[in-house]
Amino acid sequence: MQIIYQAQKEYPQKLNKIYAPPAKLYTLGDVSILNKPAIAIIGCRDASDYGKKVAFEFAYHLAKKEIVIVSGLARRY
Repeated sequence: MQIIYQAQKEYPQKLNKIYAPPAKLYTLGDVSILNKPAIAIIGCRDASDYGKKVAFEFAYHLAKKEIVIVSGLARRY
């Protein structure tokens, strides 16, 4: 995992244009792709097996087309 701060050159350009951008991002993988087209996949913490399968397939096919998949990585407490 890598932390990217807003002042760093790797920080996504589009995030700097929104109101109150996050001061830091927790990243995993190749950070050089952060300025490519991206989509967020948002689910629920208690997803069904079918929901997990469909979300995985959706993300897989988008990633094959070089679209960055963004996740908030919500945790269950």
